[in-house]
Amino acid sequence: MDDQSTPTLQDLIESGRLPVGTKVRFNRREGTTTATVVGNGLKIGRKVYRSPSGAASAITGGPINGWAAWRTEDGERLGKLRG
Repeated sequence: MDDQSTPTLQDLIESGRLPVGTKVRFNRREGTTTATVVGNGLKIGRKVYRSPSGAASAITGGPINGWAAWRTEDGERLGKLRG
């Protein structure tokens, strides 16, 4: 990652800003989905997603900004960790 680019999920994991083992939640009217941060993305069940938006889209069935949808256990949006 160069200084001008926005950090990716992988960048946050590798830098320790989003440690492996962290639980993140996606709250919707239909219920809450929990994912676990693993070395290469977000794991939901047996599937690993390389981006927060990919994981969120798999749940909703449509496009969604996963950086805004997923939150850490203390309620912080994943997108806030990028800045």
